[in-house]
Amino acid sequence: MPHISSLDGLRGLAVAGVLLFHTGHLPGGFLGVDLFFALSGYLITALLLRELATTGTVSPSAQADLGAVAALWTGFTPAAPETWANTGWSADRRFIGC
Repeated sequence: MPHISSLDGLRGLAVAGVLLFHTGHLPGGFLGVDLFFALSGYLITALLLRELATTGTVSPSAQADLGAVAALWTGFTPAAPETWANTGWSADRRFIGC
């Protein structure tokens, strides 16, 4: 897979959205976290699949990284509904303020 610089730009915009959200300038900027992790997951998966296709295996350090990601996923997933409930968004996705 060739390097796609526009994906790096989208990740940068996602980080900027989160920073603006924390300064109070962008309601809903926390969605940048989702965008950042989705793009990062896509890029990391592509790298792992390329390594697997090239060498027939995945390096031990990559396996350790995947274990850490799995641990984080199982830790953050149960907290997601509570986090969403405290963001200030109503059920019909209108921002109602925090």
